[in-house]
Amino acid sequence: MSEKRENWCSGKVCFFNNAKVDYRAEICFDEYHQGIITIYGVAREDLSAAEHGEYKLMVILLENKEYISAFDLYVKEITCDTKMVDEMPEFDGGKIVAVSSAILKGKNFFRDEDTCKELIMEVTDGCELIGVCPYDLNRKYMDILTYKNIEIPIQISTIHINTVIGELWLDVFPTYKQSKDSFAIGFLHKIQFKPTKALKITEIRETLAKLTSFLTLLCGETVTINKLSVMKKTDSDDGLMDFIGICNFKKEKLNVLNSSGIDATGFKRVSVFKLSDFNDLEKAMNFWFEHYDKLLNAQKAYDRILLDEELKIATAGKFLAAMQLVEGYAQAFADEEQEIKIFESKKQKILAMLTEEEDIELVDKGLGFSGISFRKALKEYLYKGSNCLEEISKTAFFNKHNGLIDRIVNDRNFYTHSSNRTTPQMHFDEMLNVTSVCKEIYRILIFNEMGIPHSLLVQRFFHSRKSAAVFSNVLGVKLCAEGNLPKYDGAMWHFTD
Repeated sequence: MSEKRENWCSGKVCFFNNAKVDYRAEICFDEYHQGIITIYGVAREDLSAAEHGEYKLMVILLENKEYISAFDLYVKEITCDTKMVDEMPEFDGGKIVAVSSAILKGKNFFRDEDTCKELIMEVTDGCELIGVCPYDLNRKYMDILTYKNIEIPIQISTIHINTVIGELWLDVFPTYKQSKDSFAIGFLHKIQFKPTKALKITEIRETLAKLTSFLTLLCGETVTINKLSVMKKTDSDDGLMDFIGICNFKKEKLNVLNSSGIDATGFKRVSVFKLSDFNDLEKAMNFWFEHYDKLLNAQKAYDRILLDEELKIATAGKFLAAMQLVEGYAQAFADEEQEIKIFESKKQKILAMLTEEEDIELVDKGLGFSGISFRKALKEYLYKGSNCLEEISKTAFFNKHNGLIDRIVNDRNFYTHSSNRTTPQMHFDEMLNVTSVCKEIYRILIFNEMGIPHSLLVQRFFHSRKSAAVFSNVLGVKLCAEGNLPKYDGAMWHFTD
């Protein structure tokens, strides 16, 4: 039997959970990076246990002496073989087909009780998002164009921070490709994360979600983990394992940096926020990690908007996700005790105006605090976001945009409650523009809290033609970029794919 084909390998099953077994197995990987595991010659009692969902972990020793540890198993298919003995059918082993979307592969195996002490990963356009360069390209740019003696200083560029959830090393380093008639230099990156406490296999995805969600804020689109290795907490030197199945698709490049349209990559690059933008990256990431749970509802809505954009879907559902984003952000930072005090004060004023005992009882018992009103949340959200880009008083802002706020509230109620008492007031294009504004304001408000300077906020969004257009069309905010390009963007201005 061939030991390995593309996306295929074979070996024997050593463990079902903690029970030792010895069955022949084959494993292949589908387009969703799930492992499809076929096990042969399975005993009757193990078939029965698998059928009842008792096995959540499987360890396979491959023929090349590596181990595969498969978690979160579910059984896709069970079949039984029979043979004739004295003209009677007799059980002759069974076959199990199981599927796993969390697989570790390496020289050691991993069990439920084991933990990992380090994660090593690559992400979508990681060099761009980190925002440091291992070459000094601009200083010798004219020498490159005129074929003079070219000297390009090279060094490994590293950002190291110590956050509340662990240490991060963000490395960008040079790579070289050569053939008989060419030599090219390029970039590679690596992100190393050492958590404050060792992680179980079930905690890895949640930790990675916190890291990648921060990166989605930088670029305003989906970011995936394209390669992941985990270091098992062990005394031996063979604890490094590949993690397979961390995402359903791999996205190598940011959409914003594609080569279509009139703009050069240098122009479009400036629209992408970089980790190197932060004067105090440690403080910024700590802010994100400390507020992540509070912002989870808002972040999930933001992720749904990004997914629709990735799939190029435009529906009312995208608008509703934007409305949930507004509410989620408001709930995350609301002073609920203060809001209750304000509500009770207004309620007492209403009660004081009533004279009939029935009316007083109806209002007193029937009127309760149900959270911040959506209209109030929306007004504060739009004003704060707009004011981060262009200073304006609350009175002037609301006088200018009361009609817009009324239309948004009306359409949100229409699509949320399917009410036949109202009709939508925004046409479809305006609704999508409002969605884009709400998405970008979420990023602006978070960046503002993290300490990104006003000038850099304006410059980054000015270089995104869509963002500049929707801010102008919806809120009347005209962006104008001033000052020099940030260091990384200036160094990379002339270089593109």
